[in-house]
Amino acid sequence: ADAQAHPSGERRDAARNGALAAFGLIAFHERDYREAARLLGAARDGLLTVGGSHAQRDLFEQAYAESLIRSGEHDRAAIVLVERLARRKGQNRFASRRLEKLGRLGKTASGLVAALAVASTPLAIAH
Repeated sequence: ADAQAHPSGERRDAARNGALAAFGLIAFHERDYREAARLLGAARDGLLTVGGSHAQRDLFEQAYAESLIRSGEHDRAAIVLVERLARRKGQNRFASRRLEKLGRLGKTASGLVAALAVASTPLAIAH
């Protein structure tokens, strides 16, 4: 309601993205991972407008990546995780472990997931 009524575009954007992120976390909690991925993905680029610390916003990205994995969107999850590793110069335990998990899925993981996991492993090990 605040997003609709307030004249400030920034405040409307923050309220919209905050609502998407909040409902995404609720969907995740309810184990509706496809809906969680949809909502958290929609909020992802706008979380800076909501505010909070880097660590707080990082939790939303982790929930997004995990939602993608649990909903079977392995290719999209791998892309998010590889981007995460690249931003952190190969040093991110969450991304490294999730990429390993995707690699272990074997037959259910596509060739892209396997290639991304292999490509990111030297970065994680080197740092």
